[in-house]
Amino acid sequence: MNARAFKNDWRILKENEDDIIMAIEEGININVYIVAEIDGRVVGFLSAVTGNDRAQYIVKKKFQKAAGFFKGYMIAMMLTKEFEEPLHLSDNHVYFDIIGIDPAYHHQGIATQLIRYEIEHSDYKMYSLKATNINENAIKCYTKNGFKEYKRVSVKYPKQMGFSEYVYMVYEK
Repeated sequence: MNARAFKNDWRILKENEDDIIMAIEEGININVYIVAEIDGRVVGFLSAVTGNDRAQYIVKKKFQKAAGFFKGYMIAMMLTKEFEEPLHLSDNHVYFDIIGIDPAYHHQGIATQLIRYEIEHSDYKMYSLKATNINENAIKCYTKNGFKEYKRVSVKYPKQMGFSEYVYMVYEK
């Protein structure tokens, strides 16, 4: 599911969905995910992390196997900071580390349902997330659900990354 939802983001690794799955599946922290299903098929997911937990960890050897030794190593090193850097969240703070919807199910309110479910069924007071500046549909969805932008951070290699900024957003109960 992660490979389908983020196929464009993972294109720096490989076009083949099976290779992407092989590279990322071992590092998924399933304990922090909720999923949306339709007819028994996972069509969306949201990871909600607290403290210093993260939703995805990078297993360098898997990336090297999927993309080749050097390219896999370089991608793994780049993604390790993105996915593994501690967040240092306060006790009342949840970070939506990854939200993904199967492209076949976009624009059906699935992300909204996942976000609302997590907020309504937890006692936390603050929720934050980040999106890429080119993901306008996600930013609109988050805004519609009460998130407010509080900063933008430029990326070092926008051409290679495929976007130029991270957009940071927060929601407070």
